[in-house]
Amino acid sequence: MSLSPLPHDVDECTSPDASMLNHDKGQSIKDLDIKDVDGKNVAGKGDHALTNVGAPDLRIGVSDTVKPLVVIPTYNEKDNIELLLDAIFDNLPSADVLIIDDASPDGTSDVVRSYSAGHRRVHLLVRVGKEGLGTAYVAGFRWALARDYTHVLGMDADFSHDPRDLPRLLAQATHHDLVIGSRYVLGGATPGWKWRRRVLSDVGNVVARATLGVPVRDLTTGYRCYRRDALAALDLDNIDVVGYGFMMETTYQCYRRGLRIAEVPITFVDRRAGQSKMSASIATESLRHVLRRRWQRMRQVRRVGAGTTWVDARPIRPVHIPPPDHVGASSAQVSYPTTTVASTQASGRLRILALNQRFVGHPEAGGSQRNLLEHVRHWVADGHEVTVITADPGRRHVALRTEIIEGATVHRMGGRLSLFVLAAIYLLRHGKRFDRILDVCDGIPFFTPLLTRTPQVLFVHHVHGPMWFTEFPRLLGLVGWFIEHRVVPLVYRRHTVIAVSSSTRDALTHIGFDHRDVRIVHSGIEPPTDVDNLLSGSRIAYVGRLKRYKRVDHLVRAMPTLRASFPALHLDIVGDGDAKPDIEALVEQLRLGDCVTIYGYVDEETKARVLRSATVFGMPSEVEGWALSVLEANTYGCPAVAYDVAGLCVSIKHDETGLLVGAGDEEAYRTALASVLADPTLRARLSQGALEWAATFDWRTTADETLQVLNSLKERRRPRSLVTSA
Repeated sequence: MSLSPLPHDVDECTSPDASMLNHDKGQSIKDLDIKDVDGKNVAGKGDHALTNVGAPDLRIGVSDTVKPLVVIPTYNEKDNIELLLDAIFDNLPSADVLIIDDASPDGTSDVVRSYSAGHRRVHLLVRVGKEGLGTAYVAGFRWALARDYTHVLGMDADFSHDPRDLPRLLAQATHHDLVIGSRYVLGGATPGWKWRRRVLSDVGNVVARATLGVPVRDLTTGYRCYRRDALAALDLDNIDVVGYGFMMETTYQCYRRGLRIAEVPITFVDRRAGQSKMSASIATESLRHVLRRRWQRMRQVRRVGAGTTWVDARPIRPVHIPPPDHVGASSAQVSYPTTTVASTQASGRLRILALNQRFVGHPEAGGSQRNLLEHVRHWVADGHEVTVITADPGRRHVALRTEIIEGATVHRMGGRLSLFVLAAIYLLRHGKRFDRILDVCDGIPFFTPLLTRTPQVLFVHHVHGPMWFTEFPRLLGLVGWFIEHRVVPLVYRRHTVIAVSSSTRDALTHIGFDHRDVRIVHSGIEPPTDVDNLLSGSRIAYVGRLKRYKRVDHLVRAMPTLRASFPALHLDIVGDGDAKPDIEALVEQLRLGDCVTIYGYVDEETKARVLRSATVFGMPSEVEGWALSVLEANTYGCPAVAYDVAGLCVSIKHDETGLLVGAGDEEAYRTALASVLADPTLRARLSQGALEWAATFDWRTTADETLQVLNSLKERRRPRSLVTSA
């Protein structure tokens, strides 16, 4: 194999003797010919001075003059390389760039050669064929060690690695020997990945990490920065992995030699142009390499390769650098809070992980999600670090899978069912990083006690009970009912539970929870700026998720009878859900299109306008936990009419803030609605009661009470100090 450095290093190598080297099948990586600007051999056969520079002191700091080199292997990257070079120099002007091209058929080397004519910092090595990623990096590392570079950074040529992250990696190399741009630490992300690819990558890293015994979250990423001393300590002669297993091997060597490793969060995006180089053979090679390394460790053989023996140093556990002001190409619009994370024992601040099936932006988000959002807002304001795991509704509803909302990092992953698998993987990987976990149960919790020993609280809005058979086919309903009534109480026994109302607490006790473990924390409410309510109007409002158990069809079926007495009556339905098509069909069947408006998912301003103009709030649900939307309507002086069922019997004070009627009695429900619409005196009295009742709740108190519960939990593991960012 022959390497031919181009402009500014050597003239292109075209001699027959040089090209014949490629056909020597027994040739090792140390036999490569790399020539400097004068054509002198600086790292070739027999030149061992550059293989391992003695036994360097790996603890010394970098020199005052930092001279970085960015190494980029390429193969058919013609469409990307020129733009990438511009972006590199925009973000790291002091760097030199070395392109190692494997004779790309698309003319990548010609583009680099043309670019380098006007940029003295761009260097090119052209190899005679496609030799693999690992050998390309070895050639680049040798080229760097033959010169006076202090740091060597590696990255892909397809923009999956954001050049804006280069300064962050280089800055952390001041304190660490190897800095890894990680997709799998807090703040890292892989937007645009399908869940199958995400699961495959997660499982691959977990298997590699467990097999090699290296506690690095992202072993396969090529976005990294090495200090010169770290490169010199690697046994490059005997690395025989040509694919992404090369990254695993170099990380393994650094860890076993006691080097300091840090992981910096990055956002990894799909390539802009060209085709991926990943193949089944590369994945198979990486797996074989991991298994071989494991076998060597089991036999207590500390060998990098044949004939080269080295003894492990005491490994230093890698550290995770907190998220920066921005992470990755796809998240430029995201503003990450800059925090210095100190020991929780000393500062009193917590790292809280919240898991909820839905969150802000999800079309089926309701009171549960609003409750969590307000908790997040107040906790972040108090200095706590909050991360939310939730389902991904798709790019039609939210722009990014990972973003910052109210100062909290929100990771969206998977759908209704795959979320639980992905969340479990996340907990297995990251659970120990958090101080407290809030497991929000919406029928099925995340079973966090089985996945981590981090102190946790189960947060329950209501017990679904018969709703399983209303919302699902009988077989699935039986499964859901069994999990909720039999499995959940067993898994969460002796764990603290938060219920949003006394009726929810009673329901939890009924299915097997110890009432002494259940704390009640009512949902809060945010008072509106404009509380004027059109009490003289004739409008019924419903705000909430459109689910079968919500029984919004009872409101629709009441409209023909009510309109006979109130011709101007109008029904506003705000919300979305899987029952929406059925409600729309019923409206059409009853020919109520002129007096029923179905808004779907709306913003806060539209919701406020609907509530402000409502005469009465209709809530015909068969069960609720607390019915936050009822309290929201109350803040506008809008009384509610509901069935006397769990949750609603607590959030509505009968004949004071609204009216309650027998569960499922549609005729009584219509009569109650009519009485509020027809009697101005009753309506005014209920409106005043609703305002006074709503004024007794606020989110500040709710967030503080939940935090008190979290703080009261006993540690189930040894306290640990957090990483303090530079």
